[in-house]
Amino acid sequence: MCINNLQSMEIDYLQFKDANPKLAFWLVTNPQQVIPEYSAALYAVAGRTFPSYKGIVGECYFKVEGIPVLDSLRKVTYGFLGQLIKGKSISMQFEEL
Repeated sequence: MCINNLQSMEIDYLQFKDANPKLAFWLVTNPQQVIPEYSAALYAVAGRTFPSYKGIVGECYFKVEGIPVLDSLRKVTYGFLGQLIKGKSISMQFEEL
């Protein structure tokens, strides 16, 4: 990430869960509070490892991929607000009349 002057690091959820189950649990149960903290920690580590990095970018972004549960858009309700969910886009093609 730092060598390529990128601002985000994508992590695989299952690998993250295997490495530290408690941090993965916090990520899923409180993403609004945890993701900004993980992003700040990522930026701090990047700045310590590569001191000139902080002069290139102003912040880092912690991104999650590979969440094992796929939620149907029809099932997403008010109760899902503030939670981490995974959705899948479906492209539809319409014929012109």
